[in-house]
Amino acid sequence: MKKFKVEVKWGITFVIAQLIWITFEKVMGWHDENIDVQGVYSLFFAVIAFLIYYAALKEKRDKYFTNEEFGWQQGFMSGVILTGVITILTPLIQYFAITVISPDYLQNMIEFSEQQGMTAENAETMHSTKMYLFMQIFNALAMGIVTGAIVALITRKKE
Repeated sequence: MKKFKVEVKWGITFVIAQLIWITFEKVMGWHDENIDVQGVYSLFFAVIAFLIYYAALKEKRDKYFTNEEFGWQQGFMSGVILTGVITILTPLIQYFAITVISPDYLQNMIEFSEQQGMTAENAETMHSTKMYLFMQIFNALAMGIVTGAIVALITRKKE
């Protein structure tokens, strides 16, 4: 476990940042009266995610690869492990988000989707708790691997 200390630390940092961001979205009204802009504005979290991945891989490089090469492969593996930590924690924090921080969010998304022309049945399926959690897990995994790959290119160090 000590071998993955950096990834666990930054994975926890990431999910705390996510909870703060979700709370910010709720306060801004993006989960209710301004739900129409939530999809666009939530993309700004990608900048925060990128910075967290950068900090994690930079710390891994600077602490554990001081006299060694930190190539793309080492950075990518660190990013994959970080992504694993985030993906494991994602269902817990997302469930907390939709039950505690913003309990009306999914219902509001159903209503918004219907206003946009989606059938009630499709909207309810698309924005069910099960589908929401599945999509959040998938997004954490897919986006994490891509982000890890990109940040690994930036943080690599040749001796």
